Amino acid sequence: MEQRRWLLLALALLLAIPVSARCSLTDNFKLTSPEKVVGIVGQDTILPCTISSTKPLDNPQVHWIKITDGHTEDIYPHGQFGGEPMQKYCGRTSVPGDGFATGNVSLTLKNVQPADEGIYSCIVTSRDWSTDTSTKLSIAELFKVLHYEGDVTLDADTAHPRLEISADGQKVKDTGVIRQVPSNEKRFDSHLFVLAKEGYTSGKHYWEVSVGRRRSWALGIARESVTRKGPLTLCPQNGFWAIGLADGRDYWAYTDHWTRLSVSGHLHKIGIFLNIPAKKLRFYNAHKGATLYTFNIADGSSKEGKFIPFLSTGPATAKLDPEPLLIVQEFDDDD
Repeated sequence: MEQRRWLLLALALLLAIPVSARCSLTDNFKLTSPEKVVGIVGQDTILPCTISSTKPLDNPQVHWIKITDGHTEDIYPHGQFGGEPMQKYCGRTSVPGDGFATGNVSLTLKNVQPADEGIYSCIVTSRDWSTDTSTKLSIAELFKVLHYEGDVTLDADTAHPRLEISADGQKVKDTGVIRQVPSNEKRFDSHLFVLAKEGYTSGKHYWEVSVGRRRSWALGIARESVTRKGPLTLCPQNGFWAIGLADGRDYWAYTDHWTRLSVSGHLHKIGIFLNIPAKKLRFYNAHKGATLYTFNIADGSSKEGKFIPFLSTGPATAKLDPEPLLIVQEFDDDD
């Protein structure tokens, strides 16, 4: 047991530097795995590992371990390694039963959790050779910030007269007509904007907005002191940090000089993470967990006051689109 422990520790030190693939001691065998895999909390993740050989394998055996701070954890012991996986991995791991016949000894890790992040090593041995490779499992960044979720309720007193806010303050819809609403200094009168009731001066805050299939929208945060009357431009200099879709074609980050976003497919739900201590505002594709754009909220604005969630149904001149923007209350990857 002691000899095996030191063997695994030596492997841990050797594998601490991620590499895309490692080769066996001979030219006849090669073990290959990706340098990095990104997992999503609550979903199953495959850590790929394949064997290529020029001759039949002689009594091959596979062992998966996790390397954490110089220590190793048994994930999927087999063959000469014997033993059982650690309790937290029981029932959560599997390797294809025909793996050596097909060359696929990938590890499936079920119901991935944040604590699963780390370096995983696949060790394959035969009678006359041994080789290993490692893969770093990272948890999609979005899922690390979900516990900062907070309630966001739209403030009807700030909404442009064309905008209708639902009774629960969770939806905003462009009615296409100027409605009779009370005039007040908080209300936007020239742009289809609305702010939330909540404002933040410290801490970390996360919320999501469903944009559905709307062809135009903008969302992000605004300083409490932003101009509410007359024309204005969305940009940090004016106290707005936002991204949006213009006429169903291009996604933009509304920087002082607009930045076109590289987006694959159509965005349906956006995650917004306001990290005031780090002075960052980050936007995510909430379905894929991918970062869309990050603003430095310390730069470019003379506006003051709280940071307030902000929504817009797009330019008043755009074709009327009755689909609402919706503050998401329950985060679900499949909705």
